[in-house]
Amino acid sequence: IRCGSLGRNGIYRVEPFTAKSVGCFGDDSDQRDLEYFGGERQTPITCAAICSKYTYFGVQNSSNCYCGNTYGRYGNADMTKCMIPCVANNKLFCGGNRENSVFEVH
Repeated sequence: IRCGSLGRNGIYRVEPFTAKSVGCFGDDSDQRDLEYFGGERQTPITCAAICSKYTYFGVQNSSNCYCGNTYGRYGNADMTKCMIPCVANNKLFCGGNRENSVFEVH
């Protein structure tokens, strides 16, 4: 992928964020609820793109992205536990210490 060149810009179309929040859910660091680790320093927006081939994604602990096709193994958590601001954008929330803010990929 080229990103423009000297004196030129690469122009890209950005799709709107359309993922649907399904809630706040517990997690376990020994056996993750969402099995694929998508990386650190993510937001719900960037995690949605990383997890586009999965059914669900979640953000946790201010920056971690997880993807999977099922969720909820450890039950619901109170929504207030999923309100840690994202490291990459403190205007968004990125889960809790051991809780995923889970979204359905669209």
